Amino acid sequence: MKKRRYPAPPERIKLFRTAWEELAPEASFSGMTLQKFVEDTQPLLDNEAEIKRLEALTEAALRKKDELETKARRILRNVGRAVSSDAGHGEDSPLYSAMGFVPFSERKSGLTRRSKSTESPPADPPVDPGNEAA
Repeated sequence: MKKRRYPAPPERIKLFRTAWEELAPEASFSGMTLQKFVEDTQPLLDNEAEIKRLEALTEAALRKKDELETKARRILRNVGRAVSSDAGHGEDSPLYSAMGFVPFSERKSGLTRRSKSTESPPADPPVDPGNEAA
């Protein structure tokens, strides 16, 4: 038998309120009138609405942050290029290094050469499982 899952409390409050308003607005349950139920449960609904509002604001702020970071990256790239090509500073200047770049004189070429050692081949060649003799 499948276990029954109830909706989250805010959805259940809305469900209870709608049913109570439409089917038994004058009834009292658990010593509580519809008006008292609404008053006691409204803070949760208000909090839920505030959370959704803040989530929307956060999402908008994150989109704006992404746009601003893209613009800042472009500015940083342009300033870095200008410093590296400036006659008074250039790629080997302390300013260029202080900005986080690797000075030209400290760069490595990236070229690596394999050593030509005389290694002997493996003693036993790999065995193919499909061609083993029984």
